[in-house]
Amino acid sequence: MGGGWRASLAALTHPSSGRQLRLLVAFVLLHNFKPSEPFLVEWLTTTDGGAPGMSTRDVYARLFPVFTYSRVPSLAAIALASGAFGPKASVVLGAACALTTVVITASCRRSFAALAASQATVALSFASHHALLGLVFSTTDPATHPAAAHATKAATMASCALSALCGQAMRSWMNAPLSRLFVASAIAQAAAVVAATALDAGNPAVSTRQRARRSNPGVPTSSNPGVPTFRPRRSSGGWWRLLTSGPAVWAWSAWSVGCAPAHSFAATNWQTLIIPRRRGPGMNGWFSATQYACAGAAAMVAGDLAYRDDRDDGHSGFALTSTPFIASGALAVASVAAGRRDLAAALALLAFNCVFEATSCVCAANVGRHARAAAEEEE
Repeated sequence: MGGGWRASLAALTHPSSGRQLRLLVAFVLLHNFKPSEPFLVEWLTTTDGGAPGMSTRDVYARLFPVFTYSRVPSLAAIALASGAFGPKASVVLGAACALTTVVITASCRRSFAALAASQATVALSFASHHALLGLVFSTTDPATHPAAAHATKAATMASCALSALCGQAMRSWMNAPLSRLFVASAIAQAAAVVAATALDAGNPAVSTRQRARRSNPGVPTSSNPGVPTFRPRRSSGGWWRLLTSGPAVWAWSAWSVGCAPAHSFAATNWQTLIIPRRRGPGMNGWFSATQYACAGAAAMVAGDLAYRDDRDDGHSGFALTSTPFIASGALAVASVAAGRRDLAAALALLAFNCVFEATSCVCAANVGRHARAAAEEEE
């Protein structure tokens, strides 16, 4: 099973793991719906809502670095929590941190300490996305891993695009104050916490046969060899088996280490590269929506092409060697054009985001496949 549109839709109706994947897609749709996100810097630097605004320099020199410095400790904390309590617990924690971040940002603009704390909580929320991938691969059928990786990524990008459109429409057409956008974000994050608690934790005691019969009594299970079955698994101590399972894991890990920090930095600071030239509500929402919509489409196209020949590695060689150069070139263009040619900078950032998001799906699917194999060998 590949990772394109048709494969993703088929995975959503898979007899053994379709329900879990539908819940995961619903969760990421809610978790990433934040109409206030494209206007964060505007919220922090204006007096909308009555609170004194920070200077743009303070936002980028004092506040956002707290998020940057919190990333590694947050990743370590999520890794330890996932190992001790399972990935679902980390996903629920990340959803709660996202809600906390929105509430603090909306209500505590007068306190730099509170805003700094919100950057730490959002770092935890971002780190929990890795636990979400672990939950995806430990609770879905291995045959659906590429489709699950690309479907959840497409849902993430679609939610980000729709929320950006919603926020921009509220600002441009409804003249809504920025505070109202944060209210909408908080409602979505509260719903995401509820959705996270409904996810399957991967309890091995619940067999696939019971799950399939509960959803459709007529669906054959392990008695029919034509229908592959599996048993959801908890995360275990097979990390060393994973790292030594083959060169593909090392290669994709190196790709992620090299490209993910650049993506994180660009996602955090892109609003300072593109400066609107017009008065009134900025155009950040329109650009953000376009960027995420294109990235989601790129993820689906990559899912259609990467597994076309039923290769396990998803054309890893081409993706591993070409995408870092394409991504770095796009970032170089964006940095040179920033402040002088905003359209060129915006297009370069869009290209960078599309390349990274599409390739990260293939990366996740490959590492997930090896992780599942390592867990099965351990048992």
